[in-house]
Amino acid sequence: MTSRQRKSSVEQLEVLLELAKDMGYEVRYETLGGIGGGACEYAGRKCLFVDITLGPMDQLDAVSRALGNDPQVALYEMTGDQETALRVRKAA
Repeated sequence: MTSRQRKSSVEQLEVLLELAKDMGYEVRYETLGGIGGGACEYAGRKCLFVDITLGPMDQLDAVSRALGNDPQVALYEMTGDQETALRVRKAA
């Protein structure tokens, strides 16, 4: 795969955030002081926190980790871009 074909971190982040929304997560952008964010469930709702004080690579790592830890991700029918973005981040 050439660098032109490879999606940037920002594009991969957008793809994974779309996956999170498709999986029923409410995505919240918060100032978390660099802790990275993550996923939680409260009152029967799934929420994904994205730390806006981090750069796109770190946000992407946090989102990828959170989604990768959700057992439902294995059951979800992902688009090719979503699967690739999640797989690329797991390998990194």
